[in-house]
Amino acid sequence: MGERFERLQDWLSRQQLPRGFEMMKDPEWVARFVKGMMESAMSGNPSAGLSGLQEAAAEPEAREKEFQAAISSIEAQWSESRDYLVLKLPMNGDPDWDTLRVMAKEERLKLEGLPGRKPQVLKLPSPILPRSTRAVLRGGVLRIRMKKKPVSRYITISVEEGMD
Repeated sequence: MGERFERLQDWLSRQQLPRGFEMMKDPEWVARFVKGMMESAMSGNPSAGLSGLQEAAAEPEAREKEFQAAISSIEAQWSESRDYLVLKLPMNGDPDWDTLRVMAKEERLKLEGLPGRKPQVLKLPSPILPRSTRAVLRGGVLRIRMKKKPVSRYITISVEEGMD
């Protein structure tokens, strides 16, 4: 058992984690990754657990396709710039202001109270800053503007000489 654990540790130390560790926030991805890692450790084939990383590389494209499918089902249009995601949703009828809600999380947008539609949860193609999200209803179109979460970067920390 000890030898397998050492092989697992060795394999894990050679892995490249996803850029920005964003995938670590997705419990489904973590579960798939750990399952693949454990299968790899048990089979004695260190490369078998790489499937989790391969899925992570393909995931941004899959997320965008999933998002496009979801917005087409509610007849919405979206655009993306370097800094923003914008969703334009035509309102079919007058909205009930008491039930109309737009809620945002880093990777999801929840819409409730849309005229003639069920509540929708959209998995966004890239993480956003939820507090920066703005929704405006004008001319029968709900426009939701979401600021993208910036990619994490290293910052330089000055080192000072000090006494203990």
